[in-house]
Amino acid sequence: MSLYYFDLREGSELVIDDDGTELRDMSAARNEAARALSGLAWDAMRSGDDVKSQKLAISVRNAHGPVLDVKISFEVARATTDTAPDGAPESKETHRLLAAFDRMTNEDMRATVLALAQRYASGSPEFLRAMQKVLEQLETRH
Repeated sequence: MSLYYFDLREGSELVIDDDGTELRDMSAARNEAARALSGLAWDAMRSGDDVKSQKLAISVRNAHGPVLDVKISFEVARATTDTAPDGAPESKETHRLLAAFDRMTNEDMRATVLALAQRYASGSPEFLRAMQKVLEQLETRH
């Protein structure tokens, strides 16, 4: 058994482990560092704070000096930016598509809607909302 020290770096903060942990070998130290980092990442996500990104690292050392660095980073980003009239989220791609439809003539729109309907017959909820908006725009142009 050997004594390993786990120094934690969270962003710009450094927490030095003065006590150490007795472990059987380097493999056990690596597993302990990875387990600790995954737990810290999980805690950061569950904290309720608006965590957008996080960089965590543990430097493992023994009586002779540094032996291992274990790092983890993650980023959380919302995939949506706008809200559709019904309150449902609207992606950037849907927003771009609807803006393009606004610039089209009725004939262009009909051809585009037909091509999209044939290509994406399965119809995700977002796709169906986009098509509903296009049909509404066609009706208002008549």
